[in-house]
Amino acid sequence: MAEESPAARLLHALVAAGDPIARRLLVAALQALNVTAEEGEDGAAALEAAGRAMPDLFILDVQMPRVDGFDACAAIREMPGGQDVPILMVTGRDDLPCIERALEVGATDFIRKPIDAPLLQHRIRLQLRASETSRSVHETLAELRASQRRLEKFQDLARVGDWEWNVETDRFILSSQAIRIMRPIPDPPSNHLDFLERCVHSEDRDAAQKFFQKARQASGSVRFDHRIVDGSRVVQHILEVDSSIPGEGLTVTGTVKDITEQKRAEHQIRELAFYDSLTGLPNRRLLEDRLAKALKWAQHSGTYVGLLFVNLDHFKRINDRLGYMVGDQLLKQVAERLLSSVRFADSLGRARQAPVVQTSVSRFGGDEFAVVLSGLTEGQDAGQVAQRLRENLRPPFMVEQNQVRISATIGIAISPTDGTDRGSLFQKANMAMHHAKERGLDNHQFFNASMNEAASRAMEIDDSLRSAREEERLLLYYQPLVHADSGEVVGAEALVRMWGPDGKLLSPNSFIPIAEESSRIVSLGAWVLRTACDQLASWQAEGWRAARIAVNVSASQLQRTNFLRMVDGVLSQTRVDPRSLELEVTESVFLEESGAEMLQELRRMGISIAIDDFGTGFSSFSCLRRMPADIIKIDQSFIQGIASGEGSIVAAIIAMAHELGCSVVAEGVETDEELEFLRANGCDALQGSRLGWPVPAEEFRWRSSKG
Repeated sequence: MAEESPAARLLHALVAAGDPIARRLLVAALQALNVTAEEGEDGAAALEAAGRAMPDLFILDVQMPRVDGFDACAAIREMPGGQDVPILMVTGRDDLPCIERALEVGATDFIRKPIDAPLLQHRIRLQLRASETSRSVHETLAELRASQRRLEKFQDLARVGDWEWNVETDRFILSSQAIRIMRPIPDPPSNHLDFLERCVHSEDRDAAQKFFQKARQASGSVRFDHRIVDGSRVVQHILEVDSSIPGEGLTVTGTVKDITEQKRAEHQIRELAFYDSLTGLPNRRLLEDRLAKALKWAQHSGTYVGLLFVNLDHFKRINDRLGYMVGDQLLKQVAERLLSSVRFADSLGRARQAPVVQTSVSRFGGDEFAVVLSGLTEGQDAGQVAQRLRENLRPPFMVEQNQVRISATIGIAISPTDGTDRGSLFQKANMAMHHAKERGLDNHQFFNASMNEAASRAMEIDDSLRSAREEERLLLYYQPLVHADSGEVVGAEALVRMWGPDGKLLSPNSFIPIAEESSRIVSLGAWVLRTACDQLASWQAEGWRAARIAVNVSASQLQRTNFLRMVDGVLSQTRVDPRSLELEVTESVFLEESGAEMLQELRRMGISIAIDDFGTGFSSFSCLRRMPADIIKIDQSFIQGIASGEGSIVAAIIAMAHELGCSVVAEGVETDEELEFLRANGCDALQGSRLGWPVPAEEFRWRSSKG
């Protein structure tokens, strides 16, 4: 009877996944390949179905109720006919332990979520081909005991060899195909020790010997891999123990196949899982593993480990100005400079006749990198490395005909001084980096205890922010905006305050930066706008018709796509005229193209835009012409300079703003001298303690008061 061809035989697969959507995607991929599919919602269902009829392919999700993918895979391998059926694991995790466990329990391949349909179909084709080959091998091996000629013919086609080892006599026989796979062998080995010496790579012989020892005592099959003697190829053996052959004693038979390409593919998968695809540096997962090993070694050697967090300064501006393609090329060049910078580090140890310092550079994510230094004899040596990193990044980069300059800010944590586990060092290096940012860019800082105290305080405030609105611990103060000539109160600036966890009233400087960092500024800003507009509507109803309210807006709020809709909704609900609302933003917002476009949209709605703290940011008189602004608010640091004879700058700002059609507000007016100077130079409106302190709404006096 003619053999059934793979094309003629209808292939059957079993799909087990807890997520019904994932199951449908997997089944659709199989059906596109003309493979029938049976579904199960967990590993238990898969095992039950396999007990009825072993399929040609399993696709198992790792995370399933009752019996997960790992346990189901291991159980299938123990079932009759389940030793060689391909098992494809589907997982959302790509860490090394997950990969190793999948291979350990017998998975032949895996694919990550979200599922890439073309890649999935390609993997399925490969596994079905392997399944067909493996099935054919085992079916033919049963026949080959009666016909050696058919066996050799099939082995030539399937590129699979076989061998036999009589344990009693230590006689070792390899088929001609096995000899070709195990090349180079001048003549076949006669016993198993001869086989180990002439066919197995020297570094793999101990492991191979253990498998032979295990085969003496095992029943069923034993599987092991090794490199051939010259290391050029990797082969896989499946040993079958048989003690039922009359007069032969214990006999071990095996098949051998070349799995070099499979091992190469596994290596590529590990490369994708543990190395950054853009820079080729180790990624965060591999960094954590290397840091753990460095910490373990430091405990035995009595040395220090340094962890450096490297953050590129103003990298986002480069992306926005030159595009992401240039940004990616810059990151590659930065990675190369970082690598070249740390290669000198081993001289730190040699100078003191100490162990060589080992270094590892990783891309932590985005524009952040990390460096692990192990074997340091002194923790302060990490500062030398940080200094070298910063110096090497300062020369300009040439990226696609663009000359780009960039600097780095670095935070340093040292073990055991700052902790002996990965979590502590990551946390403290990150704290040190943020502390360095606060002190100015292009510098490095070691972690110290005061940072921990500041971080703890910040966490308390962040927790307090989370519930402040529901617990009614937020309130607005209002500072009067006074017309410079008439002294009439023409408006107010809304300033948020919060009752802290200790019951004390917090100033904005203590919680606004934390709100910015945690993104709570978006909900906080929405509350401030709504509350301020409600108050303005109340004042206007009482008769203060000409009043306007000023509200500070952060860059994070402007980046939200629904910001315009939110502002329009507040104005509609409170019935406030848009012309009565003034939104204050810092100069940096105007430098972002998306921010400038948003401000133009707000102006079209009738809302006034004010540049807050003018003169302290990045703008100049020349770029002031391009800013979509209606009001310039001069920072109080310039106002304070009037008394020392530096009023010419203030006068110039006022004149330039008027020339551009902008009105001018002076902030922080505290003295009569400042007041008279500003009036004399045509300033339009004033704020400061000389005109009125910020107070709650019930204490605010909006009726005309001469200054």
